[in-house]
Amino acid sequence: MEEKKYFSNYVKQANFLTTSVFLKMTEVQKDGLYFIMQNIDYHSLEPQRKITIDFNRFLEYKGISKNNFYSIAETEKFLNDIVNAKGSFFNKFTGEAVVFSLIDNVKINTNNPNELDVTLGDYGQTFLYEKLLKKYINSFSHLLPKANSGTGYTQIEKNVVSLDSYQQKKLFEILSRWKNKGFYRTSILDLKLILGLVEFKIVNGDKPIDSEHQLRLLFGSDSQDYIKIEKYEKFSDFRKFLERACKTIKSNPKLDINNLSFKSIKSGKKVTHLEFSFKKYLNNANLSADESKCKDYLISFGLSETQVFLLLNKIGHVTIYSKLSSKIRYEKDKLKGYKYFDRETNKEINNLVGFLYTNVFRDYLKD
Repeated sequence: MEEKKYFSNYVKQANFLTTSVFLKMTEVQKDGLYFIMQNIDYHSLEPQRKITIDFNRFLEYKGISKNNFYSIAETEKFLNDIVNAKGSFFNKFTGEAVVFSLIDNVKINTNNPNELDVTLGDYGQTFLYEKLLKKYINSFSHLLPKANSGTGYTQIEKNVVSLDSYQQKKLFEILSRWKNKGFYRTSILDLKLILGLVEFKIVNGDKPIDSEHQLRLLFGSDSQDYIKIEKYEKFSDFRKFLERACKTIKSNPKLDINNLSFKSIKSGKKVTHLEFSFKKYLNNANLSADESKCKDYLISFGLSETQVFLLLNKIGHVTIYSKLSSKIRYEKDKLKGYKYFDRETNKEINNLVGFLYTNVFRDYLKD
């Protein structure tokens, strides 16, 4: 059955994939994965193994022209290299490190030389389709009653492709998992692992360690046979990398995370953990039911959609309701429907939108 083209403001993937480690994955390969996800409805009841992607749409997605990018044949090769760029995650429910491939094969469509046929691997299907993720979880949930919590997924703003590097994109993915809370705490080592900034080499040996062995070592116990190599080993260097990444993310108006910052946490004299704080930048595509109700409520009062989103992003719907309640009371009226009164003066409000602007939300809308 041919996969229906599916394009939205977000791509979705299992949390298992968000926290998976990939070594030496390139930015082009990462963008290719995002676009493959753009062609997939994560909630589909009919998961597909074969996905057909349009090369022109891929270039459009990246915001570049054919003259400034690789040919479709070169892109086919880059995406096929993902087959060998295996990933790894630690399954906390089974206590095992899992090494996997997302893609089995990529080839140019024989009927249309401007399309690529992508065959997903077993884990590619599992991590990109909610139905198959639940099936995967159920395969061991009889052993672990709490395993159902592993069915969560991450919703990532599609414009993540506009970030500068693989590591910046991966960091944005991790933050996206926690954007409804606006807070993420992690050890420095765990963050470096997920960003692909940790590798191993053999003690007193020059022989390289293959990717699969590297990935298994990441989640294994320490061994005297190997040396752990961390990029940005000095925290001052890692801090500079993070500051640059955070500045790029929060200054990008296409993304749905803003006000991003982090602070370092010490254990003794050494910095061991980081705490990121940020806000979800709201738009029509990602409003919750309560936020959408609040938006409609304010628009019915006469505020513009632009003004409403300024309020939602600055103070949130809970504070909006609190401020309305503290300034305005209302009574039902058979002819008008509702009559509104200034709580301070008890006078009826004849110009409701003007009152909202000058008396309730002036400090947030005046700019």
